Amino acid sequence: MTDAELLPKVAKKIRLIRVRKNLTLQDVSRQANISKGLLSKIENSRTVPSLPVFLSIVNSLQVPLTDFFEGLELPNGK
Repeated sequence: MTDAELLPKVAKKIRLIRVRKNLTLQDVSRQANISKGLLSKIENSRTVPSLPVFLSIVNSLQVPLTDFFEGLELPNGK
């Protein structure tokens, strides 16, 4: 799997967790201190978040980072 294949999966996982927790784009963006538009672009794979933004989003979803990546196949099968 290449990085280009991983990014949409990460974006989809962000949206999935947000929806499962019944959170709106506004809820998560406010908590993560980013714009609602940026979060939407990230969830739709139209932009790649910086590492600090990504970590802020995961933190705002109240999911441990290890749990976030559980079930995602990473490049090189890791």
